[in-house]
Amino acid sequence: MTGRRGLGLTLMIAGALLIVVGGLGLLRRGPEPVSSVPLAAATTRTPAATATLAATATLAASATGRAETTTPTAPPPTPRASAPSGTASPPSLEPSQPPPSGVGTLDEAAIRAFLSGLSANVRHGAADALFDALHPAVLQVYGADACRAYLGTLSDSTFAIEAGSISGPLDWTWQTDGKAVAVTDAYAISGMVTSAGKTSASTFHVAIAQGATRWFTDCGDPLAN
Repeated sequence: MTGRRGLGLTLMIAGALLIVVGGLGLLRRGPEPVSSVPLAAATTRTPAATATLAATATLAASATGRAETTTPTAPPPTPRASAPSGTASPPSLEPSQPPPSGVGTLDEAAIRAFLSGLSANVRHGAADALFDALHPAVLQVYGADACRAYLGTLSDSTFAIEAGSISGPLDWTWQTDGKAVAVTDAYAISGMVTSAGKTSASTFHVAIAQGATRWFTDCGDPLAN
């Protein structure tokens, strides 16, 4: 009996020692580590988190140009006031050219502009322009060939017409080389004419024909009747 009691006492002491040692081991190792959250649990989103993610996605899409945008509509053009019907800008007359076709009467400014251009053409020997501006009556009296030949030699660096008073339109009879030609829509210009360096008082005539301002000159010998 004594041997059994001794063995039991030894086992109790050994068990107590194991308990003490185990407790000390637990104290040294600390608490058990928390296991990682399963993937299914980690991807579960609360309503607040879902709203935050949605807002973040919208901002990201806007930054990359994928967000739906509204193209601003340009305001309609402001209508421009149109010119009243039946009105037109006055024709612009180049100094060296006759007025455009369709002109029925001339004002003084148009006549002075024509004479200025005519003078410039004579000074520069512009034979073609001078020929194109001849009145048909001149070609009737002298013929186109004679007038082209004459104008081809006409060049006077001093030529100028200084217009004074202007009257017209009127009917006028052009008398040249023994011939008389009736001219309508004529204008008489009294002024000073400079030719070959000499200035003298003179009366110069222009007339409207074929829708343009025309001039008169002596081309040489008239055509034989």
